[in-house]
Amino acid sequence: MIRRTIDRLFTPIARQLEHEPKKPGKMSKLGINNTMRLAKWYNTRLYGKYLKHRRKQYQHNFMELLNENGKIKEPALKMNDGWVIDTSLSLPYLQDLLDEADKIIKERGRKIERNNSYRAFFRNIISVEDLSTYPSFLNFILSSQVLATACNYLGFIPCMPKDRPIGVRFAASSTSFDESAHLPPRDSQLFHIDPYCTREVYVIVLLHDIRADQGPFCFFPESLSQKAAKKLGYWTRRLPYRLSDELVYSILDKKDRQDFVYPKGSVLFIDPSKCFHYGSRNTQETRYQLMYALANPCRTDFSETVGPKDFDFPIKDSDSRLRKMVLDKNFMI
Repeated sequence: MIRRTIDRLFTPIARQLEHEPKKPGKMSKLGINNTMRLAKWYNTRLYGKYLKHRRKQYQHNFMELLNENGKIKEPALKMNDGWVIDTSLSLPYLQDLLDEADKIIKERGRKIERNNSYRAFFRNIISVEDLSTYPSFLNFILSSQVLATACNYLGFIPCMPKDRPIGVRFAASSTSFDESAHLPPRDSQLFHIDPYCTREVYVIVLLHDIRADQGPFCFFPESLSQKAAKKLGYWTRRLPYRLSDELVYSILDKKDRQDFVYPKGSVLFIDPSKCFHYGSRNTQETRYQLMYALANPCRTDFSETVGPKDFDFPIKDSDSRLRKMVLDKNFMI
């Protein structure tokens, strides 16, 4: 109750800091770096105890929590330089996920209307209610095998955010959705590094084979991205949040870019808060992928203050403690 009252009082200021109406770009009033520092301080005061608890549980009780959630059959993948890709098709619940995703694509894939809305080229075609109807979508990301990779990288037990980005998205991308597709790349089609957390993990599952002409997710590894960010003065007031190819390639070699052009069922683990990335460019044939976010409860933006979400991810009394922690930021053992 106290947190909600503080957030409500701070909302007008937070809205200005997130996106100043009369100036272009994200966090333009103070600059991204300064806004992130302020947001981290603010959110740590509100939610710091949850992060402290999650670090402690990872450091002292993680194997117990994993085993309770479901024993790992193979060594967990390790993220190096901010990313790792799995093509084994052996991750838990993956085949169930692909089968259920096919049902969504057949049911909704051709019913997406063309318009000129914000980021019309990228649509989330499921709601939180669908997560109960299609249980594999959560069973996959909450499996011990998948969570071990993310938690070992993060050093704490993450939570699934309810805002920017929502923890589970069924992303459909196509130029056929977008009346402005004839214009140059914009928004998430341009290079950027996410400022929502100082460290987070996206898990992206390809729901069909992806070719180079289908707008694949593209990124530079962390070491190269941070080199370019430092040299360019990224996240300072000198540069916008989204960067042109020309600017990024003036520092980085295009051949070092990683393109997620892989077969159906391939899974990418990546830290979008460390790696320059973009996607959904010139997607002539619809690209479908499930996108998960595993984040820090103490964000480095004001998304939750500006636009809190009045929904909860589905949790059962019989769910493991680890599963409950990921689905509910406020859950403490």
